[in-house]
Amino acid sequence: MGLDMYLTKQQYIGAIYLKEKVKGEITIDEKPIKGIDFNKIDYISENVAQWRKANQIHGWFVDNIQKGEDNCRKNYVKNSKLTELKELCKKVLKTKNTKLLPPKKGSGFGSCEIDDDYYKNLKDTIKIIDNLDLESNFDFYYKSSW
Repeated sequence: MGLDMYLTKQQYIGAIYLKEKVKGEITIDEKPIKGIDFNKIDYISENVAQWRKANQIHGWFVDNIQKGEDNCRKNYVKNSKLTELKELCKKVLKTKNTKLLPPKKGSGFGSCEIDDDYYKNLKDTIKIIDNLDLESNFDFYYKSSW
């Protein structure tokens, strides 16, 4: 085990209000999945990011999104907070002031060393956020597990 972290985006489609406009099927290996009434689907959710043992990023989410409670639950993240995280990662990369985004200790959270992996996690986080459509109507959620 270890610290796994996920960011999902969710779009409300309000199928209950669209009625006959929602049609289609979901298939896996060309076999339709049965038992889904598309006229009752309200949300579409997509996993848009995954980190592994990026404990400094996890610590930021715990402190800034989860009100200090490391709870392994799905937590809503405002788009502006994702922009804030991206800018903080850039600042740490530029200034090397790692106190702005310190490693978070925890069982299975990985190394707390300021090393190449620490900086790679910052660069990866910037890329992840750059690839999100923060001007959209998507809702974003963070969740971790260990």
